[in-house]
Amino acid sequence: GSRKIMPNSSDVSYKAPPIVEKALSIQFRPLESFHVALLGVIWDAFKAEYPKISYESRLEHTIERFGIPFAHAKPSFKLLDKPEAPRTTFISLNEEYLIQVQDDRFVLNWRKTESNSYPRHQVLIEKLLKEFGTFKGVFMENGIDSVEPDQLEIINVNHIEDDNVSLDKAFDSIMSNSSIAMSDVEGFSCNFSQFFEYEGKKIGRIYTNLEKAKRKKDLQDIFGIKITVGLDPIGASNEELVKLFDKLRCSVNSVFDSVTTAKFQETWGKQ
Repeated sequence: GSRKIMPNSSDVSYKAPPIVEKALSIQFRPLESFHVALLGVIWDAFKAEYPKISYESRLEHTIERFGIPFAHAKPSFKLLDKPEAPRTTFISLNEEYLIQVQDDRFVLNWRKTESNSYPRHQVLIEKLLKEFGTFKGVFMENGIDSVEPDQLEIINVNHIEDDNVSLDKAFDSIMSNSSIAMSDVEGFSCNFSQFFEYEGKKIGRIYTNLEKAKRKKDLQDIFGIKITVGLDPIGASNEELVKLFDKLRCSVNSVFDSVTTAKFQETWGKQ
């Protein structure tokens, strides 16, 4: 039978999860005094460990709001009195870690490579806070406004790779009652949005994307699970940030547990 896809407070973890990328994001109120030249100063503080650099389109400023119907973002434009600084990415030599910065966001990414394994959430949180401290230090040295976080996010991307698995075996709750012959489905994408609650209050949202796609390097079928969860930290200290990120982690893991089969969970070493 099917199970309801709902996060809960239980702490589910796996010894060898199929995670291929994880992002920990601290968004803050846009800094009016942030300018393009400051990006060079920021990179100076990181380039010993992150010697590669790239530029990407900006991430939108996102704050979860409640009491209004959910709607997907619509195209928009705004008038600017000065050019916006791009989103800049600093990349470690082995390309395992990335730091993304812009005038309202700091993101640490971990990516799976041919030779590494997932370093665990606590290791990434410690690294995030260390690098974020360096980032804020540059602002203090240059007389920039204080950083006030207004959104924390975790993004987990998992890939299930198995030549012999069909979609209904990969995603338990979604496909258990489906009459479609999933072995004949070339592609598939399904999105969910739900509230993230704590102590009876809505404090954020969880976005889940399930899909069947082709792996770029060899066009093998893969089954993707992308889970994004965000909340407003409301003036949290560093210690409180750690606790809030842990709540987000538990929520991500609970959703992951809800949509995958017991067979795969055993393979990944569910604890």
